Order: sequence, then C-alpha cells, then structure tokens
Amino acid sequence: MMSSDEEQDPFDVDPEFQFTGDRKRLRKLTPKAQEEFTQSVLHKLSTLGKCWAEILQLTNSVSKSEKTETNAHTSISILEQQFTVYTQLSNSFIDFLERTRTEESLGLKNEHLDEYQQQKQLVELTLYKLNTMLASVSEMSPNSSYGGTGSIQSKAANARAKAEAAKARLSFMEKEAKLKQQKAVIETKLDVIAAEKDAAVAVAEADALDAYGSSRRSRNTFFASEITKLLLKKDLLFASLTTFNDSPENYQSWKCSFKDKMKELSVTPLEEMDLLTKWTGATSKQQVIALRSAYFNAPSKGVREIWKRLDERFGSPDVIESSLKKRLTNFPKLSSKDTQKLYELADILTEIEAVKSDTRYSSVLAYFDSSTGVSPVVI
Repeated sequence: MMSSDEEQDPFDVDPEFQFTGDRKRLRKLTPKAQEEFTQSVLHKLSTLGKCWAEILQLTNSVSKSEKTETNAHTSISILEQQFTVYTQLSNSFIDFLERTRTEESLGLKNEHLDEYQQQKQLVELTLYKLNTMLASVSEMSPNSSYGGTGSIQSKAANARAKAEAAKARLSFMEKEAKLKQQKAVIETKLDVIAAEKDAAVAVAEADALDAYGSSRRSRNTFFASEITKLLLKKDLLFASLTTFNDSPENYQSWKCSFKDKMKELSVTPLEEMDLLTKWTGATSKQQVIALRSAYFNAPSKGVREIWKRLDERFGSPDVIESSLKKRLTNFPKLSSKDTQKLYELADILTEIEAVKSDTRYSSVLAYFDSSTGVSPVVI
C-alpha cells in the first residue's frame, strides 16, 4: 500500500488523447443527430461547470480560512479529489467530441483543452500555496500533530518538497499547455486540409471525366467523318469503273485505269476476280469466267492468270496491229463534204500514234511510218 508521500498525483491523467497522425475525415451530422449532439454538449458542460464551481469555491476559501495544519491537509485532500473527478469528466467530454468528429465538435474540443490547461494551472498554483503554507505552519507550531522536533522538521521538509514539486510541475504545465495548443491547431488545420483535399480530388475527377467524355466525342466524330469519307471515296471509285469493250486498242488504257482503282480500293484477289467478271465485255468476260471457275480456291493465282490471258488476247502487239489495220481498212472513203468522218479518221490516227509511242508496240507499228502504211490512209 502506498504512503501519503507516494500517493498518485491526480493530475497525471492526461485529458487529451495521444496524437497518432491518422487523419480521419470530418463527419456531417443529420438535423436529428445535430440536435442530439447539441443537447449532449449542453448536459456535459453543465456537469463540468458544477464540478468546477465547487473547485473554485475551494480555491477561493484557501486565502480566507485559518492557516492551520489541519485546514491545509484537508484543503489539499479535497482539492485533489475534486480535480480528479473534474479531470475524469473532462476526459469523457473530450472522448465524446473526438468520436463525433465534426468541425464543430473538434473546435469545442480545442476550446475545452485550452480552458482545462488554465484550470489545471490554477489548481496547481493553489496546491503550491497550500503546501508552502503547510510547511510554514508545521515549522512554527510546537503542538503540531507531526510529533517531536525531528518529526516536525522531517514533515516540514516533506511539505516544502511537495510545494517545490508543485511549483516545478506548474512550470512544466505551462510549457505543456503551449505545446498542446500548438498540436490542437495543427490537428484542426490537418482536418481542414483533408477536407479540402477530398473536395479537390472530387473536382479533379469530375474534370477528368468531362475531358475524357469530350475527347471521346471528338474522336468518335473524327472517326465517323473519316469512315464517311472512305465510303464516299469507294462509291466514287466504283462508279468510275468502265466496261472493257473488247477492243484491243482500248485494252491498255482500260487495264491501267482498272488496276489503279483496285489498288486504291485495296480489294482482295477474290474481289478483283468478281469485279473483272462484272466490268469486261462479252468476249473477254468468257475468258474471265472460265479462269475464275478454275482458280476459285487460289484467287491470287487466278488474278494473275486472268490478266495473263487478257494480255495475250487483247494486249499483244500483233493483236493491236491487226485491230488498227482492220479499222483503217474498213473505214469508208471520204468526200469533201464528210467533215464528221474526217474527225473520226483523225481519232484513229491519234490512237495509232499514241500506241506507237509505247516501246512494246513501236517496232510492230513502225509499218505506219512507211509509204506502204500511209498509202491506205491518203488514197
């Protein structure tokens, strides 16, 4: 069992919780919960106020009461007990405010902590005065209840030691109060920063979603526009395809135009065979259909064979030479009045000149540069 010198100091109870650094989010109470919170705060403050009023009455009576050893002992005991009860009530109030964790409750908590530190300093000062008075009375009173001279001196020294301890404790309490005030301010600022952070994150997320939606709409619009352009281009290319009229002298120009459009349309070999079937004349179509049926399972080779057959049938130098000569031979004789026919003859001669400029046909068609080749045209 502890002696009176080893009794636990009633002020060792820390009314503030340990700071863990865990920043929780602030709460927002419903109207009903806010009403209940207000009623609880008023009730707890009323209880604390009554308890503190009794302590104040006791501290005020110290200077008025008779300075005797008994009165000093009694005042010290009652004051310590009363402040222990007050500290327990204060801890309960702080715990309630911390658990509520609203902006209002944390503000009340900080205010109460400041007030508690001031109250604690007042109690410490009063105890210091009582212990000093007790030491002084014990030394001067020959009838002190401490016993003999040695006992009196010992007890007086003990009282002075308690007074000095209370004084030292008061000094450190002032420093501790300042630090706790700073910590309370920091905690409140951190709570506000946490709330601002949540708000900023929410705004950033909303802005990001808006930007993403806008970007996605822009991309969709761009893709839709590009697809529309592509489809229109394909329609125009298909519309510009012409049917080969089975005339050898027209074969090379038709072939060049057809192959260029197939390249722009990026068609597959099978699609190209289908289009050749559609855009060839009566004679050439038979060649295409026959080879398409033969190479239905090897369309790439089928396309090569079809072009090879068409080149042989309509694009060889001998075939083109024969066709051009036949057209000149069958061209009717002209009179001075056949102006339209002269234009048609000029067109045939222009075709011959154009084909002859191709190195593949220049040697065969050199015949038209001789008198033998020119005579049928002039006569």
